[in-house]
Amino acid sequence: MKKNQSTIAYNIKDKINELSKDSIHGSSFLTRKAINIVRLYLDEIKPSKIEMKTLTKIVQLIVQAQPTMALLINFSNRLLLFLDKIKEKDFSDEEKKQTILNFLELFNQSIETGEKRICQNAADLLKSISPIATFSSSGTIQHTLELLHKKNNSLLVYCPESRPKNEGILLAKSLAENNIDVSVMTDATLFSIIKKVNALIIGADAITEKGVINKIGSYPLVKLATQQKIPVYCLFHSYKLIPPNFNLGNEPKKPATDILEKEQENITVINFYFDSTPLNYFTGFITDKGFFQTKELMKKIQNQDIHSSLKNK
Repeated sequence: MKKNQSTIAYNIKDKINELSKDSIHGSSFLTRKAINIVRLYLDEIKPSKIEMKTLTKIVQLIVQAQPTMALLINFSNRLLLFLDKIKEKDFSDEEKKQTILNFLELFNQSIETGEKRICQNAADLLKSISPIATFSSSGTIQHTLELLHKKNNSLLVYCPESRPKNEGILLAKSLAENNIDVSVMTDATLFSIIKKVNALIIGADAITEKGVINKIGSYPLVKLATQQKIPVYCLFHSYKLIPPNFNLGNEPKKPATDILEKEQENITVINFYFDSTPLNYFTGFITDKGFFQTKELMKKIQNQDIHSSLKNK
């Protein structure tokens, strides 16, 4: 082994590999997994043995494990920038460790408090509107609708199934359990009855300069609603803004079995989970930092710093 070459413990590698294979959980859950991986490294190693190169490599591998998950990417980017600042300071080994642990705790808290602010901001803006349509499933959307119901007990939500995974049905059931009136339908049905809707709200997996990345079908639905003069809002944490010069990469095709139970000769299954909707199709963006229109949001995206190791090569 070369001298000074950083080594990563097998249990850390296993946790990163586990993270890479998780296609079930949402961004908040996966980011907390990533935070715990960094905590695990810090907890298992003596402060005097912390290698900044090794820690930096762990964070870079976390990004590679989920290269399209915006919240996780921003956590990693901010931590890498933070580690660079620590290197410049005359900290003791113990101070380095505690400072990094404090960063992890504050980031974790900011996810929780930010999500609450988004829901409250959205509920204040949309409190008198019904029916409201949504698409796919999102914890932020669900909590917002629950808050809206408290302000308007006659709220009606249009909730399409969201093929191919049908997570819209799960959202509808959760809302119904909270005594919210829900109309469930196929995705195509919502397109046909969109004129009955007074607002459309969706979440986001990531926000780039090119658009809002969300569940496949969001783009044509948002475009149609805009053409029909129906207000369309995107709800998301500001940590989901992707800095310029970071390449999310192309989404790999998803399992054919989502659509076709068994392979059949002469049939090719095309299955993706996400699409991108241009920012100018939205009435506005509701975030933990407040309400933004497209031009304001573009400035926030462009003003973000990105760590040199994550820039497009």
